[in-house]
Amino acid sequence: TRSNPPPEMVKYSQSPAPSTYRSSGLNEAHRFKNFVEGKSNQLARAASIQVSSQPGSEYNPLYIYGGVGLGKTHLMHAIAQELQARKPELNVLYLSAEQFMYRFVQALRDRKMMDFKEIFRTVDVLMVDDVQFIAGKDSTQEEFFHTFNELHNNHKQVVLTSDRPASEIAKLQERLVSRFQWGMVCSIQAPGLETRIAILRKKAPKAVEGLFTRENVLSIGQEERDRKKRRKFATDFDLIDRTQADNDDDPNFLPNRSPHRPGGDAPYFLEGGVLHGQGPRQRGNRPQRRQDLHRR
Repeated sequence: TRSNPPPEMVKYSQSPAPSTYRSSGLNEAHRFKNFVEGKSNQLARAASIQVSSQPGSEYNPLYIYGGVGLGKTHLMHAIAQELQARKPELNVLYLSAEQFMYRFVQALRDRKMMDFKEIFRTVDVLMVDDVQFIAGKDSTQEEFFHTFNELHNNHKQVVLTSDRPASEIAKLQERLVSRFQWGMVCSIQAPGLETRIAILRKKAPKAVEGLFTRENVLSIGQEERDRKKRRKFATDFDLIDRTQADNDDDPNFLPNRSPHRPGGDAPYFLEGGVLHGQGPRQRGNRPQRRQDLHRR
């Protein structure tokens, strides 16, 4: 008898016993209608919707990358569930890269590679989450390379996610890097303030009810701008210190000490987290130098 696959592996098919391949691996809440769209994920969402409506056509493969918790897996689940609803006749296989490796090793051990190839090379849509984990596994990469080629040559859809661009995955074979970039490559960035608020409203509407008034949003926005200013000031001070270090051997260089140092003579000063001043003192259009001071 055939054992049930791990929860991460989900296959939808019209086989006589489809329940054999079903599991709770897909989150019912991860659908397109529940995905909060913003500038940081707009392209990835649009490409995912296109794939779910016309698999194997334009965006093949679809490669989505981004940091943890930004919505890559949500989009993968949404694609699989949309395909299940729209095109129930398709064989859709979703699993993690770890599960692909597990099944490959198991097939080698049990001498069932033909069964393995029958499963993975005859699907209509193959979806692999966190594909970066096959990097450095030469035998797994070899098998994935041939699986990818077989599916792509037969106009079957491949969808992949990763935490970084394929070209930045260490120990990933160049031929796989090239193939992962054949279709549509989309990045998901960290959401902006407006998108984060929209996500909170979507996830817990009752909990945040009344929290995001106009005054509160303006206050949050001001705090965000103040943080950006402070980061910029810290960078400016670091550049000043580095410039001074680079000019220690220049007898005409007038050091512009950072304002946070005791006795600093720079015309900068901090008050309430705000930088005041116009920058280095100047005579005409050039910085003041020691030789100018001696002439006084």
